[in-house]
Amino acid sequence: MVVIVVLLFASFLASTLTLQLRAEQQTAFNTASRAGSRFLAEAGVNLALFRLLDTPLVASDPQFEKLVPGVEYEATLHTGTVRYFAVNEGGKLDLNNAPRPLLLLFLRYHGFSLDDANAFCDALADWRDSDDLLRLHGAEKEYYQGLSPPYIPRNGEIEEPAELLLIRGGNRLAGKFEPEEVFTVYNPQGKINANHLTPAMLAFVMGGDAARMQAYREAQQTNLVISKAMARQLIGDQRYAELEPYLTFDQEGGSSHYQITAIGRPLPGRVGAAPPPGVKTTTLVRIFGDTYQFVLWREGGA
Repeated sequence: MVVIVVLLFASFLASTLTLQLRAEQQTAFNTASRAGSRFLAEAGVNLALFRLLDTPLVASDPQFEKLVPGVEYEATLHTGTVRYFAVNEGGKLDLNNAPRPLLLLFLRYHGFSLDDANAFCDALADWRDSDDLLRLHGAEKEYYQGLSPPYIPRNGEIEEPAELLLIRGGNRLAGKFEPEEVFTVYNPQGKINANHLTPAMLAFVMGGDAARMQAYREAQQTNLVISKAMARQLIGDQRYAELEPYLTFDQEGGSSHYQITAIGRPLPGRVGAAPPPGVKTTTLVRIFGDTYQFVLWREGGA
């Protein structure tokens, strides 16, 4: 009996040690994969920056040709793959400058009733102004102080897109897209540059029509620049008529700020294994001349 008990105890210890060793190996692998994914995502950011800052006259490698805004590129490195795209902030809705009718169109596209869309626009205006005077359907300090946890409105210009989710009614947009994919505070024109559309903004402009979205990207890659005439044909007469007052077609974008989104994904640990989780970075870069400055860097799982 003593021998049996000793053997059982030894087997238990061996099993425990084996499980612990496997857990530590998996932890080490996950840590290394996370680091590898992050480095790959950083490589995507640098590739995009190179293509934004430098335009070679001749390029035998498509990875180094002029970058087409909003088009997703993929690069394969010896440690994994990276997908990336870049757009000028002029292709987004500016929370401080976008015309109210344009915001209403966007909110209606995302399922807001006309009354709810107007209520959000009133709340947005109340959030930005410096007084405590309440608009018809807006919200001021008293409303936000009644929330749990309570907070106060900025009473000034919005400083970054995520603030949208704090404004009364803005939480209805949570989960539909990342705020920085659609909104900005660096588009002084207040309009949408049709040559610099993120995937989420392209979906809005095209009214969610997947075939038109695909045709738009193909036209971009073929022609590099979308003109008014091309946009009308690609978007469709009815939708274009709604958006025409709020569209611009400047090739440079209209803003000194660019968003670069990159997803790094390392190679699987062994043949036949599923690829490890990737890392997605969203970077806001200010470009002036041949230099640049990072304004924002956000990363998460992908």
